[in-house]
Amino acid sequence: MNIGAIAVLLASVSLLSCTTLRQPAESPHSRVSAVEHMSQDSGALRSPVTVDAAQAKLTPAEAELYELIMEYRKAKGLPPIPVSKSLTYVAKVHVRDLETHAPGASSSVHSWSKDGPWESVNYAPDSRCAQLMWSKPRELTSYRGNGYEIGYMDSSGAKSRDVFNLWKLSRSHDAVIVNESDWSRLQWKSIGVGVFGRYAAVWFGQEVDPEKSG
Repeated sequence: MNIGAIAVLLASVSLLSCTTLRQPAESPHSRVSAVEHMSQDSGALRSPVTVDAAQAKLTPAEAELYELIMEYRKAKGLPPIPVSKSLTYVAKVHVRDLETHAPGASSSVHSWSKDGPWESVNYAPDSRCAQLMWSKPRELTSYRGNGYEIGYMDSSGAKSRDVFNLWKLSRSHDAVIVNESDWSRLQWKSIGVGVFGRYAAVWFGQEVDPEKSG
């Protein structure tokens, strides 16, 4: 992608990462809530079930984004991150929620609507609602730790390589991906990827997922 194309793309893209880590990441073990079933056809939420292989299977676009991130980490001398069923489910549910209920002008792509089995989040750019975002894996799955999300929106549609290239250009997103700056003291042991419509999201976690993909 040339510089001109990047400039045009930036004009239509919304980027935000969980860029502030103001307290030690904790892993509360007090809550495990049921997971809602996501229809493969519509993304609709149904009755609670356990995350299964079909729900956590990466689409071609999601698999491409995952491989781009892993290749980049490898070039930096960092280990690969196992795909997590739980975090992938959360990522998939979130991008579908965003596509259906786009955040308002004063909110970011870390927001969650009121139309789901989770606590809604009107995520402002100042990150005051960070805890409500970090807890989403525990609200929806058996994953016990925090989840840290980087998000993306492009009005023309989220394309994996464009998503990755823009994240690399963003110092805050790049730091999350390669554990630099505030994120240098954390080690990612789980990752989830969601790409749908205009949105992409990747979730990182410090804990090994008991529902880790095989």
